[in-house]
Amino acid sequence: MSAELLITTRGDLTETIRRGHAAVADTSGRLIAFAGDPDAVSYMRSSAKPLQATMLIQSGAAERFGISGRLLAVCCASHHGEPEHVEAVREVLGRAGIAESALQCGIHAPIHEPSAAALWRAGGTPSEIHNNCSGKHAGMLASSRALGAPLETYLSIDHPVQKGILSNVASLTGVPRHRIVLGTDGCSVPVHGVPVRAMALAYARLAQPSSVPAFADPLAEISEAMSAFPWYVSGTDSGDSLLMERLAGRVVAKGGAEGVLCVAVRDAGIGLAIKMESGRNDHAHAVAIEMLRQLGLLSTREVEALGDLVSPPVYNHRRLLVGEVRPTVQLSRVDSEAHADA
Repeated sequence: MSAELLITTRGDLTETIRRGHAAVADTSGRLIAFAGDPDAVSYMRSSAKPLQATMLIQSGAAERFGISGRLLAVCCASHHGEPEHVEAVREVLGRAGIAESALQCGIHAPIHEPSAAALWRAGGTPSEIHNNCSGKHAGMLASSRALGAPLETYLSIDHPVQKGILSNVASLTGVPRHRIVLGTDGCSVPVHGVPVRAMALAYARLAQPSSVPAFADPLAEISEAMSAFPWYVSGTDSGDSLLMERLAGRVVAKGGAEGVLCVAVRDAGIGLAIKMESGRNDHAHAVAIEMLRQLGLLSTREVEALGDLVSPPVYNHRRLLVGEVRPTVQLSRVDSEAHADA
């Protein structure tokens, strides 16, 4: 059974109600709190990108090609196609000696509308490199190069890079490989379906890399890159980037399509995962913030610094304030070990 997570008001009426599932877990997989069904299975979508990026480091590509900092962050990104994002992806490809034409993520215009407009004004047209997943694909191609694996088939589930990623996702989520549901993501890579609580476990481990010795170095590099360069993880005015910026590196946040959001709380060693049943995650960050508040992990000053992310205003086309988005999630705390096994 799903739970109410947030509402949207207009004037005196509640206009929409969004329901879904949420889980909070520690690095051992112990369920700390939940709303709805923490065992509900969903694809991680782009929230899996930090887990997928572990292969970039394990393959030796990150060290060999000097992919760190903002370049590693953009390999974990759902970027908005702003010029600096595109140049960072080009740099990843260039350092690995890979042509842009090797990207197989599909084409869409930059998500950042001013960047899309500037591209058209300059007489350009969108290409794969403007796809919000091009950084992830560049990382997978660089991993392929480092492993001496073929570039042409890097999307295949049988490719060494994808096999390695599946193994890493299984290890970090605690879900055996044969129980992970496989599908195809919007950008054509394999996508992984696991319980919401397993997503939270993976992000707890991202928050505290030393808890998983075999992945300590890759997770630490990824966590540091994302928290140090949050704008490269998403872009201007995006929830992921703003949440990380305004909490000054305390969290690593990565949303995914169809209403998924995962958050690693670095100084608490816990992970949060949210799945909106509506498939919309435009205000999932407000739910995450309310979860953090109920867990006692936000100070009054931090809540103030988060500004409109806490309860986003609703404006009409004349920019008149007509309502608000209000998180209504109510976490149930787990005081026993009954839900300890992921």
